[in-house]
Amino acid sequence: MDMNIRSLPGRWIATAGIAAALFFSGCASIRNAQARKDYLKEKLDKYEIQVDLDTAWPKVLTMLAENGFELGGKDRDKVGQTERGILALFNRSSETHPSGKNQQALETDWSIEKVRYRVEGTRVSDKSCKINFFLIKQDESKDNHETMVGRDHEAELGLLRRVLPDASAGFDDEADAIDAK
Repeated sequence: MDMNIRSLPGRWIATAGIAAALFFSGCASIRNAQARKDYLKEKLDKYEIQVDLDTAWPKVLTMLAENGFELGGKDRDKVGQTERGILALFNRSSETHPSGKNQQALETDWSIEKVRYRVEGTRVSDKSCKINFFLIKQDESKDNHETMVGRDHEAELGLLRRVLPDASAGFDDEADAIDAK
């Protein structure tokens, strides 16, 4: 084997440099993802959708169904989902139901990715509402086999795009600027 000993330090330095660049670019993308998440949390926590809850809610159902989440009861009928025969016995979803004063909620069944949503809507006024998506992951180590992960701000932004595309554009522009950093 003919190897030039003098080139080994150079190769090592080059390899270390490439590894460092990959590491720091990875750290930067993680920081950008966290910055985007923080931005959306801050903005969406304060934001009220300027549409009545009864107008926005059908878009929640459609969005969930189009993303492969099984709904429960009458919600299934509203989006054209059919019953799944014997599998319906194991369905963990719950149809839209009152969950407090001026509030309603639903839960989807488990997806193939072993996640599901609890969605809560609050009527703020006759012309505005807040809708929050809570992500739940399947966790066999828990007694109830699930863990509440928390709010899914990306899903909330996705709903805003459907309900008020013009209003969501500002959120998207700011979030995209954070991603580009």
